[in-house]
Amino acid sequence: MSESIKLFGWDGVRWDGEYQMTYFWDMMDINGKLIKDKYKTLDDANLQILRQVVERYKKEWPQFVWGYNNEMNLDLWKDNVPKLLEYKLKTGGSVMWESPRCANETINPNHTFAEYSANTAKMADFVRERGGYFMQFPAGFGWVGTGHDRAYKAIIPIVCGSTNYGNSAGILDSMGQYNRFIARYSALWWGDNVRSLKNPEDFISVESESEIWWKDYVNIRPSGNGTDIIINLLNAPVNREIANDAKGAMPPVLKDVKIILKDVPEIEKAWLLTPEPVMKSETISVSGNEIVVPELRIWSVVVIRVKGKL
Repeated sequence: MSESIKLFGWDGVRWDGEYQMTYFWDMMDINGKLIKDKYKTLDDANLQILRQVVERYKKEWPQFVWGYNNEMNLDLWKDNVPKLLEYKLKTGGSVMWESPRCANETINPNHTFAEYSANTAKMADFVRERGGYFMQFPAGFGWVGTGHDRAYKAIIPIVCGSTNYGNSAGILDSMGQYNRFIARYSALWWGDNVRSLKNPEDFISVESESEIWWKDYVNIRPSGNGTDIIINLLNAPVNREIANDAKGAMPPVLKDVKIILKDVPEIEKAWLLTPEPVMKSETISVSGNEIVVPELRIWSVVVIRVKGKL
């Protein structure tokens, strides 16, 4: 692999499953010593295996990114996160969560769009807060299904701070310039200094004629002496469940969506960005502490720069 990095200049590599021991009571190292006598737990043994590899390459390629296919269960772990995963994240690893690929099955915990969104946001925050990069498999094979489902299955991970495995859009070009938009403004979701704004409803309210999803999709990042508030607005999906044979029209286009800020520093400037029907970025006027988005098809982003820290 060292020679390959030298030849091709790779920025990183992703294991679909890095080498791990799945049991160890009767396994021995190369010196014939029982693994169970050397390490207290299987987690400790696997941590040492991975650390040897990562540290070996770190000296020559300190920015090299290691990627992993890692199943995660935050509710099960609670405060007992595996040491192996903690190490992957604190060394800037990219972790892929594959469970949503089967979200079209009714027994999958991500089967509804609401579950898919909430779980994705929780996973992305967990990874980012520990120094890692999050990637997930779009729900129910993201490139399969109606235009409605393909759009929401791909957009939701992005607005939560995740990259998508595979072609992020799998979205019909006639609906919007999604791939181009996601790449052009990637720093809004994946920037190293971007973090979720906790309890955004304490600072922001959104008013519209029908439901908009946004509370799990608000980020902040420093900007000079101020702060950028990044609000992703998602017109709520029509379909409740994720299913590859789902039927259903696109949600109605919403007009004059109002964003109201409260208890935040003075607003300096605001921008409106959208990939629909073509990619567009423009400044948007601010009236006091209110901003009106003229139209919301599926996804738009409002970036508000305030003076001071949030």
